[in-house]
Amino acid sequence: MEARLDIICRVITRAFDAVEIEMFGVSQQHSLRLAALTAIMGRYLGYAEDHIMAIALSALFHDSALAEYHIGEFVGNYSTEVKAANMRAHCEKGQRHIDILPLNHKVEGFVLYHHERVGGTGVFQKQEGEYPLEADFISLVDDIDVAIHLQATQVDDIYRIREKANQMRESHSAISIDTFLAIFDEKTLLSLHRENINKTLDECLPHLYIDLSDPAIILLADLNANAIDYKSAFTKKHTSQIANRTYMMCDYYGYSDAEKRIMYLAAGLHDIGKAQVPRAILEKQGKLTGEEFRIIKSHVYYTYEWLSEVPGFEEVTRWAAGHHEKLDGHGYPRGLKGEELDFNTRMLGCIDIYQAVCEARPYHDARNHADTMDIMYSMVDDGKIDPQITKDLDTIMAPWSLKDVPAPEISALKTGAIISSY
Repeated sequence: MEARLDIICRVITRAFDAVEIEMFGVSQQHSLRLAALTAIMGRYLGYAEDHIMAIALSALFHDSALAEYHIGEFVGNYSTEVKAANMRAHCEKGQRHIDILPLNHKVEGFVLYHHERVGGTGVFQKQEGEYPLEADFISLVDDIDVAIHLQATQVDDIYRIREKANQMRESHSAISIDTFLAIFDEKTLLSLHRENINKTLDECLPHLYIDLSDPAIILLADLNANAIDYKSAFTKKHTSQIANRTYMMCDYYGYSDAEKRIMYLAAGLHDIGKAQVPRAILEKQGKLTGEEFRIIKSHVYYTYEWLSEVPGFEEVTRWAAGHHEKLDGHGYPRGLKGEELDFNTRMLGCIDIYQAVCEARPYHDARNHADTMDIMYSMVDDGKIDPQITKDLDTIMAPWSLKDVPAPEISALKTGAIISSY
């Protein structure tokens, strides 16, 4: 089973951006615009297609670890020294994220050094020539888009944008700035607008496919889990633990390695739409209002909408977006019931309930396995969840009461090469 790797990455990036918008005021589709601009710059310089894709995906993932390391700044309780350390850490982990993708071109330092400055005043104090030009491409367009939100800027502002780029010559290389000025015209600006950006990326990037059984799929699921889970202190292990428990259950049921990885991916993406839910609602101490509950429920609509954009993701989308359906038809978003819910959807739904019940939340303390199963068996009695899967969960998860289930072992796994279509 194959799917478009470049679109998977774009969808995951949407979650990163949604979290950054709420936490730091970043403009919508920020990472998508960086990917488009760096790709256009690379093409102008005559880079090969694999090289262009490497830059663009690095731009997509440049802030993939931002929420994990900067959540404290959102609530204002970090010192200047800790903020500096977090800046280094998010660059380092962001680089590790892009390193896991099975790309055909090296990306060494592309993300790690995206906060450097040519005079050596950046995060790692590297001088020009000591870090890749591609990192400076990302850094330049990042600075421009943060300063001037390009998704809504009109063509009358072309001169202002170009002047802003010229003013950055003390921070960025002449090659980066001259290349940006060469490609940035009215057509380019309009191509970055919200209604055009996905079409622009389809046109300027190669189409890359990955086999969903590739071990890199596990790592892609982890990227999304980082973005979603670190949005709230109460859910920072939610997605990762559901993915780990899903992998363990699939192993119990005798799934093949390929099937386990695909289900791990579905579990890792099941709450991607939660990036759209305000943090204040996720961490509310008291009972949710009707409107707040409606907003919480909307996350599965976003999960379905976003994942549906990926060709080849039909089954993954069905499993991920169906985790709140119930056998009695009283779940959401579609009110499916009984035989309309296949085994994998039922399993993911049960595991999601298990994790939500056992982990600490604003409105309840962490529960042990026995107390968690009491609640789940009551749901079985009410005809809401699968009785056999619930029984199997009871058996498999009992040794892990009040413990985190470990992640699948991936250190020894070798990812394959992506399949390119230019």
